[in-house]
Amino acid sequence: MGTLTPGAAYVYEREGGRTYARKIGEVDRVLIGEDYSLELRRHSLEIAEEWIPIVQAAEHDSNLKEILEHAKMLYLLSKDYE
Repeated sequence: MGTLTPGAAYVYEREGGRTYARKIGEVDRVLIGEDYSLELRRHSLEIAEEWIPIVQAAEHDSNLKEILEHAKMLYLLSKDYE
């Protein structure tokens, strides 16, 4: 059961796509789950944040800019054939 105590009575709360459990009569709660879409969105944002400096660097590096354009073209072409 992880961080929950077997046999204890819990109150379950949902907030912002997350599910928490806390023992009845206590204030501290434990995160026990997240909506898949929220987790996927957060992961997508992390990936996007990694690409920001790469795209910014391409503004001053013609080789990098060309490579990114090729990657974009490949993505768009493969999207047409799905």
